[in-house]
Amino acid sequence: MDTEVCARFWVKSIPKSGNSPEQNEDAYFSHPKKGQAGTKRGRKLAFAVADGASEGFRTGEWASLLARAFYSQALQKQFSWKKFVSQARGSWHDHETGYVQVRPREGRPLRWYEEALIQAGACAALLGLVLRAGQEPRRGTWEAFAVGDCCLFQVRGDRLLSSFPLQSSEQFSNSPSLICSKDSPGVLEPVPERIRGSWQAGDCFFLLTDALAAWFLRECEAGAKPWAELKQPAKAKDDKEFQRWVDSLRAKGLLRNDDCTVTVIELKQEKPARGNALSR
Repeated sequence: MDTEVCARFWVKSIPKSGNSPEQNEDAYFSHPKKGQAGTKRGRKLAFAVADGASEGFRTGEWASLLARAFYSQALQKQFSWKKFVSQARGSWHDHETGYVQVRPREGRPLRWYEEALIQAGACAALLGLVLRAGQEPRRGTWEAFAVGDCCLFQVRGDRLLSSFPLQSSEQFSNSPSLICSKDSPGVLEPVPERIRGSWQAGDCFFLLTDALAAWFLRECEAGAKPWAELKQPAKAKDDKEFQRWVDSLRAKGLLRNDDCTVTVIELKQEKPARGNALSR
């Protein structure tokens, strides 16, 4: 009997204090239909979070296209980082062209500084996770790819097993590696960091953008168990509880005022494979 990965997931994403949801430059992609919570089953599952750089043209849209493209490519038989980036840039080209064409029609011609931003493109950090079913029930392998400072944490029971790509709060900086929407001649492409591991039923993965990831690591360094604190607001039915929790950390100076996104993935007992198209 074929085995499956069975995962329950929750996503929360809120903007900087003082910004509207439309100004949130973080993005995620977990499932094309299930939105911010659901259950996924398949031989292979994918998740992604991305963080658009504050400087640039419509960086939130670029982050969203990156997360979606990673999800799409990761479910292919053979994942290709080059094809993933190419797919995202192709989508970006279509998005940029449509935006440039519609602005004059709306009576809002582009300003000179906007044209300069468009020429420079957009940049974003990305973290992508792929979960694969194993030969034995309730076990499997995982692989993650990262450019920048979005982080993955694997927790088993009450113990942190993996921290990727950063392991210390001191590793965060103001100039992380980023993926650009433009393939600029003479500019070196960032090389993604990559890690492989194994999972078993009951494991929990946290995918966090940089502000939350930095808080998570500082808490670990202080001997705390931030996964236990984060799980409840991240799994709440709406964003209000998560917003209150984030606001309290910001008010105490424990969390930088930045867009905050978390994806929580809990691995459950799998059921027999049913030919789910998402698993192929």
